[in-house]
Amino acid sequence: VQQCNTDCHTIDVRLLSTTMITDPDYRHFSNRVVLSATLGLGFGTVLAMLRGHPLLRTGGLTAMSCAMVAMPCFGTERLAHIMLRKYQSPNQDELKIPRALSTFSTHAFGGIIGGWFVGTLYNRRPLNGMALCVPIMLMFGFADYKVQTARDARIEELGIDPFTSN
Repeated sequence: VQQCNTDCHTIDVRLLSTTMITDPDYRHFSNRVVLSATLGLGFGTVLAMLRGHPLLRTGGLTAMSCAMVAMPCFGTERLAHIMLRKYQSPNQDELKIPRALSTFSTHAFGGIIGGWFVGTLYNRRPLNGMALCVPIMLMFGFADYKVQTARDARIEELGIDPFTSN
Protein backbone atom coordinates (compact mmCIF):
# COMPACT_ATOMS: atom_id res chain seq x y z
CA VAL A 1 0.00 0.00 0.00
CA GLN A 2 1.42 3.33 -1.02
CA GLN A 3 0.21 6.67 0.30
CA CYS A 4 0.31 9.61 -2.11
CA ASN A 5 -0.27 13.02 -0.53
CA THR A 6 -1.87 15.70 -2.68
CA ASP A 7 -3.01 19.17 -1.66
CA CYS A 8 -5.44 18.24 1.11
CA HIS A 9 -6.26 14.62 0.30
CA THR A 10 -4.54 11.37 1.05
CA ILE A 11 -5.04 8.82 -1.72
CA ASP A 12 -4.66 5.13 -1.07
CA VAL A 13 -3.07 3.57 -4.16
CA ARG A 14 -3.58 -0.18 -4.50
CA LEU A 15 -3.20 -2.65 -7.30
CA LEU A 16 -5.70 -5.43 -7.77
CA SER A 17 -4.02 -8.10 -5.72
CA THR A 18 -4.86 -11.69 -4.98
CA THR A 19 -5.57 -10.78 -1.36
CA MET A 20 -8.82 -9.13 -2.48
CA ILE A 21 -10.12 -12.41 -3.89
CA THR A 22 -10.97 -14.59 -0.90
CA ASP A 23 -11.70 -18.28 -0.56
CA PRO A 24 -15.52 -17.76 -0.51
CA ASP A 25 -15.19 -15.97 -3.85
CA TYR A 26 -13.41 -18.98 -5.35
CA ARG A 27 -16.01 -21.33 -3.89
CA HIS A 28 -18.90 -19.19 -5.16
CA PHE A 29 -17.41 -19.11 -8.66
CA SER A 30 -16.60 -22.82 -8.79
CA ASN A 31 -19.98 -23.84 -7.36
CA ARG A 32 -21.80 -21.87 -10.06
CA VAL A 33 -19.67 -23.28 -12.87
CA VAL A 34 -20.17 -26.85 -11.61
CA LEU A 35 -23.92 -26.21 -11.28
CA SER A 36 -24.03 -24.90 -14.86
CA ALA A 37 -22.14 -27.95 -16.13
CA THR A 38 -24.48 -30.27 -14.22
CA LEU A 39 -27.55 -28.55 -15.68
CA GLY A 40 -25.96 -28.80 -19.12
CA LEU A 41 -25.30 -32.51 -18.61
CA GLY A 42 -28.94 -33.10 -17.73
CA PHE A 43 -30.22 -30.99 -20.61
CA GLY A 44 -27.82 -32.64 -23.07
CA THR A 45 -28.82 -36.12 -21.95
CA VAL A 46 -32.52 -35.35 -22.36
CA LEU A 47 -31.84 -33.79 -25.75
CA ALA A 48 -29.85 -36.85 -26.82
CA MET A 49 -32.68 -39.17 -25.79
CA LEU A 50 -35.22 -37.13 -27.74
CA ARG A 51 -33.08 -36.95 -30.90
CA GLY A 52 -31.60 -40.44 -30.75
CA HIS A 53 -27.98 -39.29 -30.37
CA PRO A 54 -25.35 -40.99 -28.18
CA LEU A 55 -26.16 -40.10 -24.56
CA LEU A 56 -22.67 -39.80 -23.09
CA ARG A 57 -21.18 -37.83 -25.98
CA THR A 58 -24.06 -35.35 -26.31
CA GLY A 59 -24.45 -34.90 -22.57
CA GLY A 60 -20.72 -34.40 -22.05
CA LEU A 61 -20.37 -31.90 -24.89
CA THR A 62 -23.37 -29.92 -23.65
CA ALA A 63 -21.96 -29.90 -20.12
CA MET A 64 -18.60 -28.62 -21.38
CA SER A 65 -20.30 -25.91 -23.44
CA CYS A 66 -22.36 -24.77 -20.45
CA ALA A 67 -19.26 -24.70 -18.23
CA MET A 68 -17.32 -22.69 -20.83
CA VAL A 69 -20.15 -20.16 -21.11
CA ALA A 70 -20.52 -19.97 -17.32
CA MET A 71 -16.84 -19.25 -16.64
CA PRO A 72 -16.64 -15.73 -18.13
CA CYS A 73 -20.12 -14.85 -16.89
CA PHE A 74 -19.54 -15.86 -13.27
CA GLY A 75 -15.93 -14.69 -13.36
CA THR A 76 -16.93 -11.14 -14.22
CA GLU A 77 -19.83 -11.35 -11.76
CA ARG A 78 -17.37 -12.19 -8.97
CA LEU A 79 -15.02 -9.38 -10.03
CA ALA A 80 -17.92 -6.91 -9.95
CA HIS A 81 -18.90 -8.23 -6.51
CA ILE A 82 -15.33 -7.83 -5.26
CA MET A 83 -15.16 -4.25 -6.55
CA LEU A 84 -18.48 -3.40 -4.88
CA ARG A 85 -17.26 -4.96 -1.65
CA LYS A 86 -13.96 -3.06 -1.86
CA TYR A 87 -15.55 0.35 -2.30
CA GLN A 88 -18.41 -0.21 0.14
CA SER A 89 -17.28 0.83 3.59
CA PRO A 90 -18.92 -1.12 6.43
CA ASN A 91 -18.68 1.92 8.74
CA GLN A 92 -20.64 4.31 6.53
CA ASP A 93 -24.34 3.46 6.42
CA GLU A 94 -25.07 5.97 3.66
CA LEU A 95 -22.80 4.08 1.26
CA LYS A 96 -24.33 0.67 1.96
CA ILE A 97 -25.90 -0.85 -1.13
CA PRO A 98 -29.00 -3.00 -0.55
CA ARG A 99 -28.37 -6.72 -1.03
CA ALA A 100 -30.95 -7.08 -3.81
CA LEU A 101 -29.45 -4.23 -5.83
CA SER A 102 -25.93 -5.52 -5.27
CA THR A 103 -26.82 -9.08 -6.25
CA PHE A 104 -28.81 -8.22 -9.35
CA SER A 105 -26.39 -5.56 -10.58
CA THR A 106 -23.34 -7.82 -10.31
CA HIS A 107 -25.17 -10.69 -12.03
CA ALA A 108 -26.38 -8.36 -14.80
CA PHE A 109 -22.83 -7.07 -15.23
CA GLY A 110 -21.55 -10.65 -15.43
CA GLY A 111 -24.18 -11.47 -18.05
CA ILE A 112 -23.34 -8.40 -20.13
CA ILE A 113 -19.56 -8.77 -20.10
CA GLY A 114 -19.51 -12.59 -20.14
CA GLY A 115 -22.22 -12.68 -22.83
CA TRP A 116 -20.30 -10.17 -24.92
CA PHE A 117 -17.17 -12.30 -24.62
CA VAL A 118 -18.96 -15.58 -25.39
CA GLY A 119 -21.00 -14.10 -28.27
CA THR A 120 -17.88 -12.64 -29.82
CA LEU A 121 -15.95 -15.91 -29.57
CA TYR A 122 -18.67 -18.30 -30.70
CA ASN A 123 -20.31 -16.47 -33.61
CA ARG A 124 -18.85 -12.94 -33.73
CA ARG A 125 -22.15 -11.45 -32.55
CA PRO A 126 -21.70 -9.98 -29.07
CA LEU A 127 -25.30 -8.76 -28.76
CA ASN A 128 -26.62 -12.30 -29.28
CA GLY A 129 -24.37 -13.55 -26.49
CA MET A 130 -25.53 -10.77 -24.18
CA ALA A 131 -29.18 -11.44 -25.03
CA LEU A 132 -28.66 -15.08 -24.06
CA CYS A 133 -26.52 -14.62 -20.94
CA VAL A 134 -28.15 -11.65 -19.18
CA PRO A 135 -31.53 -13.36 -18.49
CA ILE A 136 -29.79 -16.56 -17.40
CA MET A 137 -27.50 -14.63 -15.06
CA LEU A 138 -30.47 -12.70 -13.63
CA MET A 139 -32.23 -16.02 -12.92
CA PHE A 140 -29.10 -17.22 -11.10
CA GLY A 141 -29.02 -13.87 -9.27
CA PHE A 142 -32.65 -14.25 -8.19
CA ALA A 143 -31.98 -17.76 -6.87
CA ASP A 144 -28.82 -16.49 -5.15
CA TYR A 145 -30.76 -13.65 -3.51
CA LYS A 146 -33.52 -15.99 -2.29
CA VAL A 147 -30.98 -18.42 -0.82
CA GLN A 148 -29.11 -15.59 0.94
CA THR A 149 -32.27 -14.10 2.47
CA ALA A 150 -33.52 -17.55 3.60
CA ARG A 151 -30.10 -18.27 5.12
CA ASP A 152 -30.05 -14.93 6.93
CA ALA A 153 -33.59 -15.46 8.22
CA ARG A 154 -32.63 -18.88 9.54
CA ILE A 155 -29.49 -17.54 11.21
CA GLU A 156 -31.53 -14.76 12.83
CA GLU A 157 -34.17 -17.29 13.94
CA LEU A 158 -31.51 -19.42 15.62
CA GLY A 159 -29.88 -16.37 17.18
CA ILE A 160 -26.41 -17.17 15.87
CA ASP A 161 -23.85 -14.45 15.24
CA PRO A 162 -22.35 -15.46 11.85
CA PHE A 163 -19.17 -13.46 12.50
CA THR A 164 -18.16 -15.14 15.76
CA SER A 165 -19.23 -18.76 15.30
CA ASN A 166 -17.60 -21.29 13.00
